[in-house]
Amino acid sequence: MDINNVNQKTTFNNVNTIIFDIVGTLVDYVGTTNQEITRVFLSSGFGEERAQEVVNTWEKRQQSFQDKIIKGEVPFMLQDDIRRQVLSTVLDEQEISLTRDNFEHLVNVGRYFTPWPEAVRQLSELENLVKTVGLTNASLTQITEVCSRGALRWHVLLSTQLAQTYKPTPEAYQLPIDLLGIDPAHTLFISAHPWDLRAAATHGFLTVYLPREYTETPLPNDQFDLTLHSLDDLIAMFQRAN
Repeated sequence: MDINNVNQKTTFNNVNTIIFDIVGTLVDYVGTTNQEITRVFLSSGFGEERAQEVVNTWEKRQQSFQDKIIKGEVPFMLQDDIRRQVLSTVLDEQEISLTRDNFEHLVNVGRYFTPWPEAVRQLSELENLVKTVGLTNASLTQITEVCSRGALRWHVLLSTQLAQTYKPTPEAYQLPIDLLGIDPAHTLFISAHPWDLRAAATHGFLTVYLPREYTETPLPNDQFDLTLHSLDDLIAMFQRAN
């Protein structure tokens, strides 16, 4: 449903919490990763094309490893450790040698993800209107650094690390329900990832799709409760409802 077709009073008088995905939805992880790995590679004597090859392989293998954790094929491991292990393997395979400092910088690139334009202001305004909760697959160490650097403020910040799993497993979405006593029927779940929203919907959350650059587009049969053009539209709706 497009946001222009929503009955604001009916919908938003009953909403008391918003859960946000963070990486991709509020911060730009693809742009930051590409920028940092290109900078490191250029300073190390490698070209942009080589940097992009490493990024593509690194990200694909990280996701593959995480999928194995989700399926229960391997024990839980933090994203920080997955990045380190996979990057080391990819660099060895491609016979690329980096200084220790450059290697560590890339391993920790997830701590430098930058907020999308206006995201800091928008989140701050929403925080004054409704409870805001962050739910991310990033580790607590990583996401605390991201939010501190980017000035993203929350009432509560949760990582699926607490459940020793990753979205989209059911345990990840049960986390805020169990820890915070959240009622999904009165909670908006906002994400730029359609797969995230599909899983959230199975727990009864009101799903809100927020398109962002680099993220996948919904499938033809995806049906979310709202599709936003901007978080400013959501802010205006809460203000009118109040």
